[in-house]
Amino acid sequence: MFAVSPAMHCFNLDFGSVDKQHRSVTISLKLDRPSNDRASRCCAEGQYTHCTHPKRECCGPERRQEGILERLNAGEVVVGDGGFVFALEKRGYVKAGPWTPEATVTHPELGVQVNEAACDLAREVANEGDALVAGGVCQTPSYLSCKSESDVKAIFKKQLDVFTKKNVDFLIAEYFEHVEEAEWAVQVLKTSGKPVAASLCIGPEGDMHGVSPGECAVRLVKAGAQIVGVNCHFDPLTCVEAVKKMKAGVEKAD
Repeated sequence: MFAVSPAMHCFNLDFGSVDKQHRSVTISLKLDRPSNDRASRCCAEGQYTHCTHPKRECCGPERRQEGILERLNAGEVVVGDGGFVFALEKRGYVKAGPWTPEATVTHPELGVQVNEAACDLAREVANEGDALVAGGVCQTPSYLSCKSESDVKAIFKKQLDVFTKKNVDFLIAEYFEHVEEAEWAVQVLKTSGKPVAASLCIGPEGDMHGVSPGECAVRLVKAGAQIVGVNCHFDPLTCVEAVKKMKAGVEKAD
């Protein structure tokens, strides 16, 4: 669900991973365009955004694609899909043991390898259609353990390095319960020069420190986020109320 203002975009969206077998891209955005959209023209005409050929033989890696901000500014509804851990659990990988959270402690280098592989898979599947690939970071145990701002930002920077290397389309700081930590994440992601989205798992009452949704949104925008919103922490109606307050806060600040 989107509530769009001229200055920024508010949304309720969830991101995750990739299921290549079932053609689901969950760290990317998927978009269905109307048949009369100007982007439905083939690349052979020289002005296309995406080709309508089923296998896209004519497009190749050079095909042009509108970014997340261009799509939202055009009034399009952009849908994200996902749940990386849930996808693993459904297939039994977490229970079976090939990948568990404990692996990040005993083999920290695997985190980088998994993120790189996820980016590669997402890009491969996204290129089959008109999708965008997002690199996401989320709240950290370090923040809750009262680590310093520099320590927390260093964690985000490690993840950003992978996303920069893989040239994702945009970045998202998501599922933050404290707006302060989300601000730190946005500040780090913004150094990439790519569009940045930020979402909080808050309701109409605000974050865990009692910061109102409107103030949360304003702080995220000031930190550098071009898209702000909420995650799937509450039911849809509650999320809509939170998004309305975020939108109102930003419009008032303007």
